Amino acid sequence: MINNTELLKEFTDFINLFDQPSKQAKIPHSSSEVLNRIGLTQITAILTNSDTAFAHQLLKSISTFFLSILKSIADTEDPKRTLEQILKKFNPDQPANLLSTSRSCVQAHIPQMTKSQLDDHLEREYKKELKILDDYHAKSKSVALAIDMTHEKVSTKYKNNQHSYVRIGQRKVWETSFNYSAIYDITHQKFLGFKHFNEHKVANTNKNLQPWILHLQNKISAVKEAKCQVELIEADRGYYNSEFFALSYLGKMRGFDVPSEFIRCNVPTKFTAGKEESIWNFLIDEQSNQVSLQSMQLNHYCPPKLRDLCRKYNVPYEDGYYKIPVAQVVLIDEYKKGKSRSFESIKNEAFSIQNRLLSIREQLKLAEDKYFKFQQATKKNPRRLKYRKAKRRKKFSNTEEERLYRLCYSLYDHKIRLKEKKNKLIHAVTFFTISIAPGEDPTKLNGKFIKFAKDYHERWGIENGFRDTKYQFLHKSRSQKSTRRQFYWIAGLELYNQWQRHKLLDLLVQERDRVHNIVPWNSRRRHIRKKLEKMSRTKWSAKFYLLRLWETGLNLCAKSILDLGDKS
Repeated sequence: MINNTELLKEFTDFINLFDQPSKQAKIPHSSSEVLNRIGLTQITAILTNSDTAFAHQLLKSISTFFLSILKSIADTEDPKRTLEQILKKFNPDQPANLLSTSRSCVQAHIPQMTKSQLDDHLEREYKKELKILDDYHAKSKSVALAIDMTHEKVSTKYKNNQHSYVRIGQRKVWETSFNYSAIYDITHQKFLGFKHFNEHKVANTNKNLQPWILHLQNKISAVKEAKCQVELIEADRGYYNSEFFALSYLGKMRGFDVPSEFIRCNVPTKFTAGKEESIWNFLIDEQSNQVSLQSMQLNHYCPPKLRDLCRKYNVPYEDGYYKIPVAQVVLIDEYKKGKSRSFESIKNEAFSIQNRLLSIREQLKLAEDKYFKFQQATKKNPRRLKYRKAKRRKKFSNTEEERLYRLCYSLYDHKIRLKEKKNKLIHAVTFFTISIAPGEDPTKLNGKFIKFAKDYHERWGIENGFRDTKYQFLHKSRSQKSTRRQFYWIAGLELYNQWQRHKLLDLLVQERDRVHNIVPWNSRRRHIRKKLEKMSRTKWSAKFYLLRLWETGLNLCAKSILDLGDKS
């Protein structure tokens, strides 16, 4: 067991590292008191996984806390008596601690709420946040939403329908996890929906829509109640669903029992088997265009209300499927830095590569046949040439065999290089499926729909929100209950929303000194205040915000401690 003497020696050894002589630069010789503070600051930075500046601010807050306690004691009529009373309360032998409480006490106060109740709580807090932004004239009337799933690994041997099997972090192994569907306000950078969904899915014969669609419909109505208008929904490839696009086309994203209202949806196209071959065939097709009118197949066994609407709006019906019109948009080099090729140049390059591939394949086949015929004429056991990456022949019986062998490998290497160029072209192309309104022709609005596809970059706001919440605001838990895990997520997302509000208002305070009517959005392309954040610098980092909350909690505890002293 480590005793205090050993720890004191180890701390002394640690701080002595900061008082070593150096040939490169002169280090000031400091007193032991300064070295102790240096060591404490460094240990605090390591403990909080932060930099020295944050550790300094944290320790400064603790000093302020003690100062406020001492000042309050000094200002009382009988400081000695008050000090004795407070020391008695701080006695470690007392059952209750004045600054913290036990784990069991915290667990007992966690509310036993259902998943829907937790989700509703986050929605109410979102409305409060928008009300505050409205008071500062920082609320946009038009809103873009993002929807995505996030996963949380769970280690358990008791499998039930609460768990899902996913590849967390793009790993190759399928792992047991909890599955959460989140809805994010891209314009105001706030979460308004977060709910755990069970593993089982709704069958096609079910009369209801998919659970995540119903969840999305409720949140669109919540945005409407906050006096905003949802104009765009951007979803991950996993939400490539015909019911989703049918509701957008028919104007029923808010529900069947409300007036029709068109809300556009933007989702990357999801390919089935043979994705690369499909993309390549598209590139070498002379009739293919960057923006085209396509259709999605909606099964006849969809929910009855949706089927009736399709019939009412005369949606084409063929072979047991309703054909929902959508726009297909192709972007080139959208996720590659330093490249900005046009659609026409990519197609021309694809035609050139395809023609050269066909020519090389013919030449290679002729060369392989000649080599095989030569083997038949000169060897007892002739064999077809098998290409190897590493080892190649160096010894030959005559010059003709060597010439044919090297010719085959030269053509083969050329074919491999062309295939690599082909693969690079395929990966430079991104397909998006965008919903359209009845009567809208995307082929006559190429520029408009290309901008819609480029705006998909804004969906990364939800990914950044997941990252910030997981690493800054989420309480770590090993609970096997999905409701308990969701509660911690809701608490973290609430902190995230409040942090974003402080950041935004701080930016507006700085910029409105320069431009009195500046707003944190662009109504034409809905950028999430990227330009404003580049122009201004805010002190409201996630750790700084948590530190301010922590200081507030300390001050409340200090007030309670002094109240206890007065009552005693």
